[in-house]
Amino acid sequence: MTAAFFTLLVCFIGGALQSLIGFGCAIIMMALLPYLISPIPLVSGMTSVICFLCSLALTLKYRRPVHLRRILPVFAAYLVLLPISNRIALALPPGRMKLYLGLALVLMSAYYLMCSGKTLRLPRTLPVALAVGMLSGILSGLFTMGGPPVVLYAMSASDDKEDYLGMIQFYFTITNLSNSVVRIAAGVITPAVLPWIAVGMTGTAAGMLAAKPLQGRLNWDALRRWTYVMIGVVGVNNILSAL
Repeated sequence: MTAAFFTLLVCFIGGALQSLIGFGCAIIMMALLPYLISPIPLVSGMTSVICFLCSLALTLKYRRPVHLRRILPVFAAYLVLLPISNRIALALPPGRMKLYLGLALVLMSAYYLMCSGKTLRLPRTLPVALAVGMLSGILSGLFTMGGPPVVLYAMSASDDKEDYLGMIQFYFTITNLSNSVVRIAAGVITPAVLPWIAVGMTGTAAGMLAAKPLQGRLNWDALRRWTYVMIGVVGVNNILSAL
């Protein structure tokens, strides 16, 4: 019961963050849920399904024409690296996987904290799109956290905020679906995981609904910064406990 409650709470926070800034749900879940559920690949599979449903809802909310020629090369490169990195994740010892997850969390925390409030633009070129997709595929296969490089790319490839939200949520929908299919085929997602997915999806949906009326009342930039500070602390703890 305690694990279910905290799973609900973690997913509530992730859903609220995803609804407000367009990403963050998977990172929150991968940072905190391994303390409640193990092994890490199981949490990754659960996260991919929940984030697929979350991003699908936001894609429908921000439905508008998507610049497919800008995002499809990213997705193509993602598909190449996803199954390879997922096999690596399943083969790694739990202690090594925890260490790598901790390193990934610390790097992502530093990335978002350093980039907060800054405008970084990537060239809209095919090599950049392919490199972003490959990095996203590696991070997704290992930890279901392939969003950060694509967020930066989408910001550069979008014409305005609505265009960015539509593009990034469309990308998350198709990649989370692909991620889920790969993990089902690998035997990571089984019927035994469905109750946890149901609990997590309930929390995520509640977080998305709660975020809407609070958008104008809270300092979400400050909340986002503190969120990624917390993710960095969790990452450091993972590293120390794995050594």
